[in-house]
Parts: sequence; C-alpha cells; structure tokens
Amino acid sequence: MSLFRRAGLAFLLMSSGKLISYALQIVLTRLNTPEDYGLYSYAISVTTTLAVFASLGFNNSVIRFVPEYLRLKKYAELRGFLKTAFITTLVGGSILGTGAFVFFRSISHGLSLEAAVLFGLVIPLTSLTQYYSQLARGLGSVSGSVFPNNVLQPALLLSIVGLIFWLEGNSNVTLVALSVCVSYGLALLCYPFLLKAGGREWMSATHTYLVKKWTTVSASMILMVGFQTILAQADVIVIGSVLEPSATGFYNIGTKIAALASFVLQAVNQVFAPNIASLHASRDRMQLQRELTKAALLTFFPTLLIATTIYVLTGPVLRIFGPAYSNAEVVLHILLIGQIVNAAAGPVAYVLNLTGQHRVSTRIFGVAALVNVLGCYITAKTVGSVNAVAVASTLSMVLWNVWMHVSVVRRLRVWPSIFGVLYGTLRSGKNL
Repeated sequence: MSLFRRAGLAFLLMSSGKLISYALQIVLTRLNTPEDYGLYSYAISVTTTLAVFASLGFNNSVIRFVPEYLRLKKYAELRGFLKTAFITTLVGGSILGTGAFVFFRSISHGLSLEAAVLFGLVIPLTSLTQYYSQLARGLGSVSGSVFPNNVLQPALLLSIVGLIFWLEGNSNVTLVALSVCVSYGLALLCYPFLLKAGGREWMSATHTYLVKKWTTVSASMILMVGFQTILAQADVIVIGSVLEPSATGFYNIGTKIAALASFVLQAVNQVFAPNIASLHASRDRMQLQRELTKAALLTFFPTLLIATTIYVLTGPVLRIFGPAYSNAEVVLHILLIGQIVNAAAGPVAYVLNLTGQHRVSTRIFGVAALVNVLGCYITAKTVGSVNAVAVASTLSMVLWNVWMHVSVVRRLRVWPSIFGVLYGTLRSGKNL
C-alpha cells in the first residue's frame, strides 16, 4: 500500500473513531446522572494517565526498535524486545491498576468497591492495547494500529452501554466501568488475527536481550509522552479530586467539544511531519519555511472557523448532551481560546522533535505540565470554580505554545505560526 493510501486509511479510521467517541459521550451523558458521568470522566482520566506510564516507555520505543530490527533482520533482538515490552507492560499495568484501586477507594466521593476494581483493571487492559497498537504500527499495519483501539473499542463500548441499559433499564458508573473492561478485552482479542496476516518469519527466532539499551531509550521517550498526557488530563483529575463529581462531568464535556477545534491541526501535522524531518536533514531552510507556511494557513483559518461556529452554537451543542450541561458554556468558551492559540502557533512540537530539538520540547512540556497541575489545583482549592481551572489550563497551553514558538524561531530560524505568515506578507508589501 502506498504512503498516500496508508495516510488516507489512517485518517479515515481516526475520523470514524472520533465520531464514535462523540456519540459515546452523548449516550453516556443521556443515560447517566451528571454525578455518575463525572465519576466516569474522572476515573477514565486517571486510568488514561497511569496507563501511559505502565510500560515504562516500552510502548513508545516499539515504534523505533521494531522497524529497525525488521529492516536489519535482527530477529532474536526483536523477539527479546517484544517479550520484555509485553511483560513490563503487563506487570506495570497490574501494579498501577492496584494502586488506582486503592486511590479510588480513598477519595472523599470515592467509587464503589465494584467500580474501583473494574477501573483498576482498565489500566492493564489499556496499556496492553497501546502495546499491540504500537506493535502493529511498527510492523506497518495501518488497520492494526488504528482500528482496534480507535474505532472498535469505542464502538464496542457504545454498543455494550446501550445493551445494558436496554436490559437493565438504567445505567450507573459501575455498569459503565464493566462495559469499558469488556470493550477493551474484546478489542485485545482481535490483535492476534490482525498481526498474524502476512507471515512472520521472526516468530521462530531465539531471544536476545539488550535490556539496558531498551530501558535507556524507553525512559527518555516516556518523559515527553508523560508530560503531554499530564497536560491533557490534569485539569479533569484535579477537578475530580477537589470539586464535586458533577463539576467534573460539566468540565469534561467542555474539553471534549473544544477538542473538535484541534482536529485540523492533528490532521495537518500527520501530513506535514515527514516533510519537516527530510527538509531539515537536507538543510533546505527556505523550503522548510514554505512548508510551514502552508501548514499554518491550512491549520489556523479552518480552526478559527470551527471554534467560531462552536462559540455561536454553544447552546444547541450543549443541549445535545442534556439540559444539565448548559453549565459548561463558560468552560467551553475559555478552552476554545486555548485551541485557537494552539492552532495559531502551528506544529511547534513536531518541528522541535523532528529537527533534533526533542530535549528542548521535553523540557518545555515538563515545565508546562508542572505549571498546569499547580495552577489547576490552586484555582480549584481557592476559587472552587471549573471556570477558574479552565483559565489555568488554557494559560499553560499558551505558555508551552509561545515558548516552543520562540525556541523554533531562535534555533531554526523559521516561523511555524500564522504570525510568521502575516509578518512575511507585511514585509513583502513594504518591499513593493
């Protein structure tokens, strides 16, 4: 399959997964009370964050070592790496799942015993799903890397939640937690069939272990992914820990809707990312600037249009999730500002990571994550408002975008943002 077709298939599957995920949120808010939906949102944010750390970074380094060992036909190293990664992920997920269970039972508005056990089980299931997804990606299987985790699992969850409500006549956070576990379990079962296609001659090789090398690389890769996950989940976790469960539900809906505005940036990044690395390697700064200008234009104005549309239609959009969620209006408007700034800055993180400046971006993400956690916690404790938390979260997003943009301009002498396009246009006009 050509690169263009593979990219198109990945985009189609990811778009389908997004639509299913939003349909799932609508069903969950409609079938559950705001308190139960808030507890679900809180628990999922906690499990999502912990699952990233369960593999100690091995899930992230799969995409580096698997293609390398396959290309060099180092099948013994490949089998040793995969076995090490699988065991690390399973053990780490189980340990963190146990810790999550204890945590869920200790918070003031804690989950029931059954829900705490089920959400604890979600962590190893999620981390194993991420492992197989990355493995499929490393093996070159687009369908295997995207379909089970991004499409099948949310589709199964949506179906199971609906089926349980039809059979039981009600829904609550415990039944939703059970549905999450079952959906991940069923999604995991399809990976062996997807990965089996196309013969694997390396499966019969012996095992060679280079644990020190793998651990070093994996540990360095987990920092950036971990910081990004904390940036994305800290606000919901803080609200769920400090404020009432219903507040968590209102806020989570605001984040889900605001995230619609980021879809264009994600799609453009996927298309332009390979060009950034190749142009930097060839030291063609002028062409790199042209590509970044195209990316900025393709990203900012569609994002601004989407954000403006959501702002104008805030009332009708929120009513889709239920009348109680009209309380998320101010939160949504604040978070939309962050998404506009994110789009205006352009693919700054990609530019730094793909031009050998990944340590810079990791440091920036780390500081921003710390600022985000502290800002959200302080505002939640002192102000006691989800709107104040939204402001803190948005400011942290502005911080890392501006900081990375300045770093790109200073280190690489290119402008990745829409402001670079406007500056170039004004400069050209003056020269005329």
